[in-house]
Amino acid sequence: LGPAKANAIFLDLPEPWLAVPHAAHTIVPGGRLGSYSPCIEQSQRLIAAIKEHGFHSVRTIEVRLKEYHVDEIDLEPPPFGRLPRDPPS
Repeated sequence: LGPAKANAIFLDLPEPWLAVPHAAHTIVPGGRLGSYSPCIEQSQRLIAAIKEHGFHSVRTIEVRLKEYHVDEIDLEPPPFGRLPRDPPS
């Protein structure tokens, strides 16, 4: 392979640490490496491999997706008056 060519590499793999040596060879100095790892054990192994191959400024960020579903529905207005459990006045 020729000289480093990628400015950034993003990994979404079950074993991303296996790709780190290839990424280190391919990425330009000062390039960025990102990875999506859904469990902390994957992150730990990846970070160890990243540091072993000379990457620095390592950060781990947790991202959570919370989805909202918004529906329009018609509600009847509540009965304004005495509630059945209220004593008579």
